[in-house]
Amino acid sequence: MQTPTPHPKTLIAAALSAAMLCAVGPVLAQPARIAVVNSELILPDSLPAKQAHNRLAQEFSTRDRELQDMDRKTRALADKLEKEAAVLTDLDHQRRQHEVAELTHEFQRKQRGFREDLQQRRNEELNRPGFCGGSHS
Repeated sequence: MQTPTPHPKTLIAAALSAAMLCAVGPVLAQPARIAVVNSELILPDSLPAKQAHNRLAQEFSTRDRELQDMDRKTRALADKLEKEAAVLTDLDHQRRQHEVAELTHEFQRKQRGFREDLQQRRNEELNRPGFCGGSHS
């Protein structure tokens, strides 16, 4: 009885498999090296990020100061209302409460607009050409 001779393609495939195993063995024996980069720690210190921050701070500083002043005035008015509540007539008390509520509502509306505008500009700055991760069109 004669043993069948292996097909030449089978011999080639077996030889390639053996060669690949010999080549991969030393690579698999080495410890894996994985690096993790936290871009949230690196990015704020980059020059483009600092420049973007400065542009945004300059652009929004006036509105930010106005909001802070409005918040202080509203709080002061609310504190004054609370302190004088005992001596105010009901009509004066209601009028001042309404005034504080309107100022608070207006402050919140302006603050929301400020945050939305700031976020939009921040996104525009992050997507500027030349900024890390920005489009280069």
